[in-house]
Amino acid sequence: MRPHRICFTLLGLFLLAPAADASIVVFETQSTAVQTITSDLVPNGSITLNAAGPQQFTLDLTTGFANVVSAFHGSDFVTPLGTATYDLYNTATTGTITDNGGSYTIHFSLLFELKITSGPLDGVIFETKSDSIFETTVASLPFPSNTVFGDPARPNDGVTIFVKEDPNGVLASLGIPVGSPVGTSSDRVVTTLNVVPEPASLAMFALGVAGLAGYMRRRPRS
Repeated sequence: MRPHRICFTLLGLFLLAPAADASIVVFETQSTAVQTITSDLVPNGSITLNAAGPQQFTLDLTTGFANVVSAFHGSDFVTPLGTATYDLYNTATTGTITDNGGSYTIHFSLLFELKITSGPLDGVIFETKSDSIFETTVASLPFPSNTVFGDPARPNDGVTIFVKEDPNGVLASLGIPVGSPVGTSSDRVVTTLNVVPEPASLAMFALGVAGLAGYMRRRPRS
């Protein structure tokens, strides 16, 4: 297959793909999440947690709707029972994006959960029941690297943490039943490290390349 035909084939694949709505911006980032936990469950009554993982953002510039799905992982949850790994993720989320004419302000109000994934507290889930605020203003979309989200009131942004699940009864044996408040989360900061290409775009390109490779293998040799 001649080079110019290869170019036309790839171009055709993109032209035949459904047109994306330019007002809706979807992308993923690798990000970090830092927060301070103040609780009698941790040594000295306070620790700083550093987690990292992917986030997917959906921003609708027409309606002003914004959403984020986070899947952070950490390994520095220190308790008197040992150091544990954990998953950190948002649950109920309300978000907006505002076009300021040259910049965009993104605002999220969300609840989050922290699930212990190792050690004696394995399976314990902590949750928040009042909103945490994450806000930033950026000059472009997708976000540039090192975009920082936080509460404008930080570090005075404390929200109470409750026990949601205690499957092995470890906290209950210490007199802390499910539903009990166990401390606060404050000084929360999320930083986007880099933007990952939208999965749908990568999949379409991969399918195109795979199809072209199959054609090249099947075509008769001249």
